[in-house]
Parts: sequence; structure tokens; C-alpha cells
Amino acid sequence: MKSISESDVISDITRVSGELDKNPSIVEYAEEGEFEPNDVIDLFGSWESAREAAGVNEPNSKWGLYKYVRSNGECQVCGESHDSCLVHHHVNPDEKVAAIRDIATDKKYDRDDLKEELEKCVLVCMNCHRKAHSPDHDLTITK
Repeated sequence: MKSISESDVISDITRVSGELDKNPSIVEYAEEGEFEPNDVIDLFGSWESAREAAGVNEPNSKWGLYKYVRSNGECQVCGESHDSCLVHHHVNPDEKVAAIRDIATDKKYDRDDLKEELEKCVLVCMNCHRKAHSPDHDLTITK
């Protein structure tokens, strides 16, 4: 194995991601990248770790993006971080096109639609979400 640096690999993964206009799979990187995938894995420990270091680890699929956002976030009010407790709260309900889960699962929406809708939301736990929508509480959630 020729000596490679993390910064060289990160630059190359970023380049390939830009050329493909998506986050490259290991197979795509093997075809387009400068370095051997096994060498990259040896250097970073895993392909996912290498992509994460390059800042291109966001999933390409809608459902993958939906799960990624929930599993890497926390309630913006109380800090709860278990993904099964978290929901996406639309800060301005008048801008809401559809529920995030519906956009993630309905074929009439694409990944860009999901990203656009996620920009309108904050991640909150179910309890804080219920409080925000309850007339008995004065909890206001903002970005």
C-alpha cells in the first residue's frame, strides 16, 4: 500500500461526491476514486467513517435521510435523543406541505422535497410536541 494521508482521501471522496452529485457508495468510489477502497477502510476503519470524515455521509435515499436526521438529533426543547421519541415539528404550520414521514414514504415526493420540508422543521420529542400543540401549555418552538 502506498502511503496515503487522511486529508488526501477526504479531498478525493469530496471530489468524487461532487462529480457524482451524491454521496458515493464504496463501489462508485472504487470506479471513480484515486485510492483503493480497502486502503481507505484500513485508514479510517470503515467506509462510513471515511465518508463521515469527508462530510458526505448523509444517506442518498429519502428513507435513509429521514432515519439519519432522527437518529443523529435531539429534542430542541428538552434534549431527548432516542430516535423513537422524536418527531419533526413544523415551526410555521402555514408552510407545511405534508408530514415529514409522509414525504419520506410517498413516491410522489423526491429526496429534494424531503430536504426542503426538513428545513421548515425542528426535531422535538413527542412530549414537547404535544405541549406545543396543547391549548393548556404556552410552549413555543422556534428554530
